[in-house]
Amino acid sequence: APMAPLRCRSLGAPNSTRRNVCCMKAAVYDQTGGPEVFRYADIDEPQLRKGGVLIDVKFIGIQGGDLLHRARGVLATVPHVVGYQASGIVRSVGEGVTQFVPGQPVVATMGYGSHAEVVSVNQASVWAIPDGVSLEEAAGVPIEFGTAHDCLFEFGGLKAGESVLVQAGAGVREVVLGGLLHRDCRRWGPGDTLTNCGACAQPRMVRGNGTICLRETLRRPMTSRDR
Repeated sequence: APMAPLRCRSLGAPNSTRRNVCCMKAAVYDQTGGPEVFRYADIDEPQLRKGGVLIDVKFIGIQGGDLLHRARGVLATVPHVVGYQASGIVRSVGEGVTQFVPGQPVVATMGYGSHAEVVSVNQASVWAIPDGVSLEEAAGVPIEFGTAHDCLFEFGGLKAGESVLVQAGAGVREVVLGGLLHRDCRRWGPGDTLTNCGACAQPRMVRGNGTICLRETLRRPMTSRDR
């Protein structure tokens, strides 16, 4: 659908320097609680900052933290725009930014504010989306990738040569874990990662030299040894 015309107003005293501030749509709430506290509102667009990037949001990632914050978090702003991750197109870049250009597809993380039409993010929290990855796919990667890495290596203590069973390994989770394990298998040496999911035609194993399908491995009854 075509974008709605910008909704702008002027700020500043009549005899002083004035600036136009445009409004955007955002999912906001004024107090914590259940889903009913959400409302769809017009709020001021964020301003472009030095060292920052202004992004027109196309897709957002919804995290477990979004639900926890809406239920009982501290509101950094009122109305508060929740959300930690979004992908979109760079609208403009601030002073000192050289690695991004207007029109470039990117994904970004932030402390809050992704559930809106526009976000303003420090360049350190923005990543260019590589060819072959859609904006929709990219919106579900940065935080998920970091979470998977922490679970596997920092808290799980995964080491070279060990095997991993990933439950419900479908969709973004399969992409994130598969890519992460494939990368680290190549770096650390051989190890097997077995995933299963209801939507997959076959269980899959990620090895150091690629991904193969396991046709019969999980078709036999589970034994006490498997448990």
